[in-house]
Amino acid sequence: MEHYNFRGQQTNLNAQLLILIDGVPIRASGSGGSIVLNLQKSLFGFKQIEVIRGTGSALHGADSFTGVINLVTKDDFSDSRVKASVGDFSTRNLHLEVGGEKDDFNWQFVVNSLNTDDDPDRLVSGDLQSALDAVFGTTASHAPGPIDNRHDVMDIMLNLKGTRWDSHISHYRNKMGLGPGIAQALDPTGQLINEVTIAKLNKSFSDDGADNILSITYQDDFFDGRYQLLPPGTVLPIGTDGNIDFVTPEGVTLFTDGYIGNPGFTAKNYRLDFTNFYQLNNHHIRWQVGAEYMDRDVVETKNFGPGILDGTQLMVDGTLTDVNNTVHLYSKDTKEHFYFLSIQDEWRVSDSLNATMGLRYDHYDSFGTTVNPRLSLVWQSTDKLITKLIYGSAYRAPTADERYFRNIPVSIGNEDLKPETIDSIELNLEYQWTPDLFGSLVYYQYKAEDIINYIFDPATATNIALNIGTQDTSGFEATLKWKLHDRLNIEVNYFQVNAESNLEPEVPGIPQRQAYFAFNWLPTDDWQIHFRTNHIADRVRPTIDPRPALDDYLMSYLKIQRSNIIPGLNLALVGKNIFDEDAREPSNGSIPDDYPRPGRQLMLEVQYNF
Repeated sequence: MEHYNFRGQQTNLNAQLLILIDGVPIRASGSGGSIVLNLQKSLFGFKQIEVIRGTGSALHGADSFTGVINLVTKDDFSDSRVKASVGDFSTRNLHLEVGGEKDDFNWQFVVNSLNTDDDPDRLVSGDLQSALDAVFGTTASHAPGPIDNRHDVMDIMLNLKGTRWDSHISHYRNKMGLGPGIAQALDPTGQLINEVTIAKLNKSFSDDGADNILSITYQDDFFDGRYQLLPPGTVLPIGTDGNIDFVTPEGVTLFTDGYIGNPGFTAKNYRLDFTNFYQLNNHHIRWQVGAEYMDRDVVETKNFGPGILDGTQLMVDGTLTDVNNTVHLYSKDTKEHFYFLSIQDEWRVSDSLNATMGLRYDHYDSFGTTVNPRLSLVWQSTDKLITKLIYGSAYRAPTADERYFRNIPVSIGNEDLKPETIDSIELNLEYQWTPDLFGSLVYYQYKAEDIINYIFDPATATNIALNIGTQDTSGFEATLKWKLHDRLNIEVNYFQVNAESNLEPEVPGIPQRQAYFAFNWLPTDDWQIHFRTNHIADRVRPTIDPRPALDDYLMSYLKIQRSNIIPGLNLALVGKNIFDEDAREPSNGSIPDDYPRPGRQLMLEVQYNF
């Protein structure tokens, strides 16, 4: 299981950064945050990726906690191309991009199909069910067995552009495996289906010295989980509420077809915002006002829980009970709206000094109001040196699941949750030694408060969501970009972070040191070689975890491409984890040997540019 993290900040269920497509947030309506579950988004059809480190709520609102990733679609829709790739782990990918221009109307249509069965040798030796087998004398566990991160993705995008208007329509669907299993018990037959449809219309209105943009966005989410939380043949202590109860069980039950839960939801999100850009002398002023409304309906079938079991059953089969429109659902239906107002002033103080001041006000039905400022100073002291000083605050809103989880064996929500907050400051030095050599050094420091964690409650024998965490973090980032000559450039990055919390002396799981190296080499006009490698180091365990420390690892990527075999036809060999590193991401201990990343994968790519 992989998580995005920026500058040492992450949680298990919610990556605390914001992902945008042309400024439109991609959020999972239940688990919230910026990451649609296990997002596998092709970059075919996009012009660039903008990565902004640091707090961004003064401009973008919720979830831009420690960073923002913005996928920017192309301005020029005239290109048409097709690409296909096949490779290890039954990987089959197909990409198509077509576009055209006529007078003042431009269009682009992109289709991406991504399929993989994952690495069958990505094995774990035990899981949660292995521990239960040892207690109850059963043999139900699928371990040893592989982690299941298979994907079947269909990603369709249509972009339209006219005079002072543009539109984006996309549909993303992913049928995926459950990795180590929802309950940390291998589930080779389980899957979840996640679908997101986005439609956005921008209309620009010009005025003397100003530009006004009206944006209307609609997002439709569909989620359908098919979970064998524990496999067929599992034996479990069941309480009077029909859930697993190791403290005061009513009885012990054999689940012949497994401990099964099929949660799902549909959600509709509506957003309207108006943005004004205005130039006044040396001030470039941007203000924005908007509102968003979410309506989420929850569904579920299962063979356990209140209203289904009471702990007296000796044996339960796979017959599922529909608990829709009852209090026995895993979460509540949710209706939530919020509105916001933001203003930002980019002030050119002098030829060498610029200041940016921003402030955003957000009001939510669920928890009230939050206000987040941002201030930056950019000083170009010489032709070569630029110094930046940046202060900002940000927040992450509690998600619907964090507030309303219920009737779940391991986690309960909390309707009284407050938003997580963060205050940060950073100093950035950028130096252009020569036109071909650039370096930067960033030092940052932040304090995050009211971090949401699931904490065990002895009274209920389950984990309850609480605003209990604080984190103090400092670190630095160094970057060097060097164009050795017209055909070769290299990039080197080094990151180091020191993160402490009130729950752990060192925040577990995050890499305290990372090093990155990449080069792009064009030996001839028709040959290209791209290489990058990332070293992950110094990840600590929680203090209560007795397992040996996590090993460091080196993950490397190589692409060798021959262009214009015939005009427009390119052929490439791609290798991921080319040194076949045994790399592992940290588990919570239920899977004792952690989550193995896929081994070496080789793929062949063919692309034709029309």
